[in-house]
Amino acid sequence: MPGLCDVIGAMFYFRVPGGTEGQIWGTDINTRDSTIGAAAVHMGLLKPGQTAVLRIRVVPAIAHYPGTTRNGVTTSEYSDFPHAWQLSPL
Repeated sequence: MPGLCDVIGAMFYFRVPGGTEGQIWGTDINTRDSTIGAAAVHMGLLKPGQTAVLRIRVVPAIAHYPGTTRNGVTTSEYSDFPHAWQLSPL
């Protein structure tokens, strides 16, 4: 039986501090083990040191998670990770 974090479409709300440290795999859709605060800065949802409540939605896994650099944060490329999420503002 899958855990709630594995249910496609499940949504979670977290108070997230923006940061530039931590590992992130993917761009706009990230692997489940990516650092949320750094991903939020990468996406332009937060600035480093800024805190806000963000929505995290469990999404279907993708075959390739591309790495990019945006807003001073670099993400890594990864392929075929079975769990993914996507951040958005409220």
